[in-house]
Amino acid sequence: MFDNSTTNPNSNAAGSRSKFSRRSLLTGALVGVGYLSTLNSKPVTSREFVLHAHQGRGVDSKPIFESRMIEHLSPLGFVHCASICQSASGRNLCTWYGGSREGARDVRIWMSDLDRQSGAESSWSQPQSIMDYQIAAHDSNQFVRKVGNALIFCDASDRLWMIYVSIAMGGWATSSLNATYSDDGGNRWSPSQRLWLSPFLNISELVRCPPVHLTNGQIGIPIYHECAGVFPEMLWLDPKGKELEYNKTRICGGRDWLQPSVVPTSPTTAICYLRCANANRRVGYVSSEDAGATWSSPRLLDLPNPNSAVSGIALENGAVLLALNNSTDTRDSFSLAYSPDGINDWKVIANLDHNLNEKFSYPSMIRGNDGLIHLVYSWQMKKIRHLCFDQAWIDEQLSKPSAKDLNVANQDAAEQTSQEVTR
Repeated sequence: MFDNSTTNPNSNAAGSRSKFSRRSLLTGALVGVGYLSTLNSKPVTSREFVLHAHQGRGVDSKPIFESRMIEHLSPLGFVHCASICQSASGRNLCTWYGGSREGARDVRIWMSDLDRQSGAESSWSQPQSIMDYQIAAHDSNQFVRKVGNALIFCDASDRLWMIYVSIAMGGWATSSLNATYSDDGGNRWSPSQRLWLSPFLNISELVRCPPVHLTNGQIGIPIYHECAGVFPEMLWLDPKGKELEYNKTRICGGRDWLQPSVVPTSPTTAICYLRCANANRRVGYVSSEDAGATWSSPRLLDLPNPNSAVSGIALENGAVLLALNNSTDTRDSFSLAYSPDGINDWKVIANLDHNLNEKFSYPSMIRGNDGLIHLVYSWQMKKIRHLCFDQAWIDEQLSKPSAKDLNVANQDAAEQTSQEVTR
């Protein structure tokens, strides 16, 4: 249960390891009993996805394509896993984690905001730290060694939420999820609530991609599991004032698929794109016809995947845009692919970044209330790159000669990218 307090102490918060361990084991055992009874429970079936109406732009409007960098005044050694959302007022917010290196104890979750009222001249604010291991430990009253992936989003009341990963021991496979909210745009946050999602010490749940919203008020968070198995799930949140009700459902099992990106294509249908962890090295997908309550078996798309994350959105014409690493073995190139139905006839329309000695990865893509598309991703693991573009720009890319195959860069898009405004 949340309360109205928004003060997060951060001094000597970690406490002793033994104190937290005993409490964690006892709490985990008690929660596990209740968890097993609801493992196969499903959300109510009478529901639909919320499909937002987006403001269109004039027919004669020029295509929009803007690029900005979100960077720390004092550069960090490692930044990764950006998440972006937009408030009802049109304010863009971005979170990511960063520190001296991935998994280091000095890693914090950072946030920056952007108001596009000045158009291409707008810039992101200086990053502010909003979460670290000490705050997470204090709020959960459990030992926390480090923090990681974070997802930021707004609910129907425009309350700002963040779901983030905390780790008590080991690496990502031993992570847990936590929820916190802000009623003032991210300046102050409620004490975090640990989400009990697994009967085995509540570990190995991670988050990455943007959520989906249902007409019944629920919020569907794509999550994934990485211990003993590697598979995608859905976390269903039902915010009720100070209380947060939740449960989870399985998308598919096995050891091959993770980091789901759910794209609603109608009030009841959706395609979920999956990172490939097997030798096929192709993007996977499953589909739903009941607003995410159940899913089909995984299948392969005609798109390469080097065991790296993807992010997709549905466009106004019913097509799907997917941000991905256009390779089977490296993350040194980053592209946009387009399909008229989200499954067939994929075409790479833009090569956004390419450098044989660098990495570009972990996209998070949304469509704003004004119809503009916002994409953020890790740029060389040193900065967060933000791209903003519209349907007119996509149409312009589609009108150009297509690449010969999925491994050929769109040189025209690359040239445009090199001339953009960078902030």
